[in-house]
Amino acid sequence: MTKLTFPKPPDTWAEVVKAFHGSYDALLAVLEKTPEGDFAQAIPFMTGPKQIGPVPKGDIVRFMLSDHVHHRGQLSVYLRMSGSKVPSIYGPSKDEPWN
Repeated sequence: MTKLTFPKPPDTWAEVVKAFHGSYDALLAVLEKTPEGDFAQAIPFMTGPKQIGPVPKGDIVRFMLSDHVHHRGQLSVYLRMSGSKVPSIYGPSKDEPWN
């Protein structure tokens, strides 16, 4: 079995942002060059507790997008609870200067 290793975490906020944008750009490039028919191909993925089953690649991409949106929503709640201002994630927030 191959041991999973993780990259060293970024040391600064600028490195975090750079890593995010780099990962996003790389993922977008892969998705854009993937033939549409490939998204219907099933690959092994979690389908339940301790279960792996065939799931179309397109469904996994949709799941990843929904998960990203969910965590952005969580972040806005945590920001509000900590007394921070919430940026315009999905559109203007009440904290934006123009509101």
